[in-house]
Amino acid sequence: RKAPPLGKRGNTPIIATTEPIRKDLDLLFPPDCERIDFETDSKGDPLRAGQDISRRFIRDGLLISTSIDGSFFSVNDFTVSGRSGEQSGATHDPLYKGIVTLTFCVPGNEHELAGVTHVGLYTAIVQEGGTTLVAFDASGHRIASVTTESGPHEFLGLRSNVPIHQVQIIPNIDIDEDVTIDDIVFSVPETLDAGGAERAHSLDFVTGERLICDDFELEGDRVMATPIGAFCGQIAFP
Repeated sequence: RKAPPLGKRGNTPIIATTEPIRKDLDLLFPPDCERIDFETDSKGDPLRAGQDISRRFIRDGLLISTSIDGSFFSVNDFTVSGRSGEQSGATHDPLYKGIVTLTFCVPGNEHELAGVTHVGLYTAIVQEGGTTLVAFDASGHRIASVTTESGPHEFLGLRSNVPIHQVQIIPNIDIDEDVTIDDIVFSVPETLDAGGAERAHSLDFVTGERLICDDFELEGDRVMATPIGAFCGQIAFP
């Protein structure tokens, strides 16, 4: 299946168990996470400023794109105050502009959709309220978001029981058009079939929200649902 194209997102919010991650601490991520620092590619080859690196991390299960037509995602020499420092990544031209999209695939296979439970990255050249990380599931529905609270360098991340297939770094052009990123960290991408998402149940509510769950049952006038990969137990709904 193909994920919805940029700008064609579903507006139905997903009911998910999520938590924002605002610090790049090992204890907040699984021990086997992938890390991308824009110093080398997935083969260990050095990267240089100006290179198109949109597809250089497929071996890790990640593709990176920009919303700017005719441009691409590249390395630049702006130093972000993150773990690695030195180089970062952004839209090539116009530099630092547009929406950056991270799409997860099965490592080594860009055509097989995958999802992650944890994702985070450093943002730079940002201001309070000026940049938002938004997570989507494989159907293009919004899971959750986290927005900068200060700047000019800030870590943004999320964990979710609903597999995150795609992440967008969206600037609020009324506040701040520029953004560059560094030190992307994410849990190992897993095929959505293996993660159970394709076999899960979808509960749609009159409020317009949607819950993806492993199982559900009726108890009197309530629906008892168990979210997939739950950080919590059953949830009761009237």
